[in-house]
Amino acid sequence: SIRKALTVFMQKTSIMVPMSITSSGVTELCTMLVSNVQAGSVLTESSSKEPAKTIIIADLDCFEANAAAHVLQRLLVSYTCSDPLEIPRVLLAGQDITTGTGKALIVCTSGCFMRSAFVD
Repeated sequence: SIRKALTVFMQKTSIMVPMSITSSGVTELCTMLVSNVQAGSVLTESSSKEPAKTIIIADLDCFEANAAAHVLQRLLVSYTCSDPLEIPRVLLAGQDITTGTGKALIVCTSGCFMRSAFVD
């Protein structure tokens, strides 16, 4: 569980991470932390066959915005859990907005609308 993982992390004096952490790696880690997945499995946004009614769009190249999008997703689960399709999904790089999407939450950062990766 997340509580156990955080307890272990807090007991460590240091944590080794790769020298270059990619945006997709941070996205995958955040998704795993907020989605209560079991060790050894990875939840991806394409795991659901139904289109998300609510999406979260964030500048995934900005670690803070990426993390904020996943935290926001987790915080909104308790308000939207009556309809699983209403649970917001973070739009990953290369994913398109589907016709079933009715709401979009945008995590803005300074200059995000000037970056083609965010706008496209």
